[in-house]
Amino acid sequence: MASEPLELAWLFHELSRYLIDIRRYDLARFYSKKARDMGQEAGNEQWVLNCQHLFIRIEINQNYRNEAKEAALLALSISKKLGLDFLVDFYKSAIEVIDDIDMEKLLAFDAIAVRQQLILNLMPDDMKAEVDFLWRRMDAIPADRRLSVMPGCKPLDCKLPCKRKTILPGPPRDPEKQARKALLKQYELSKERPGFVDFDEYE
Repeated sequence: MASEPLELAWLFHELSRYLIDIRRYDLARFYSKKARDMGQEAGNEQWVLNCQHLFIRIEINQNYRNEAKEAALLALSISKKLGLDFLVDFYKSAIEVIDDIDMEKLLAFDAIAVRQQLILNLMPDDMKAEVDFLWRRMDAIPADRRLSVMPGCKPLDCKLPCKRKTILPGPPRDPEKQARKALLKQYELSKERPGFVDFDEYE
């Protein structure tokens, strides 16, 4: 329904932001380029700047230092052209951070292991060995099955019960025993409470 370049720039920009949040960086880059093209077509530098900011986020998330720096330099030049001093300072700082950041360390960073170590440091000495052993057991199991080794955690099995069907004949039934069960069931005490009214029946 949108046809104006500024409307399309906004739509493509928001779609790209959403795709970054769900880590679909290839599609996010595609829609960021479309948003930038629409901003350039409308002659609106603010939207071009917004798209350059998305490019910086995408490239940093994918550990592409050179592309991230190039996007930051373009954003810096547009900020200077628009006279936005606070953004000029921001993008200068961003370029310094991109230059200093260790991309290889980011790739090798294991946030879960770091958090486990921090938790382990806070624990009393008598529990450390036990918890460390538990975590090593969890590391050896795939992520979708790790809860099964945690004490006190019983994951629900959503599989339907399987009834085994066989062509072998079942054990013969005792007709006398079946008749006795039917008779006892006839004279079984009622489980209903005397005087109890279930008002849900009348809704």
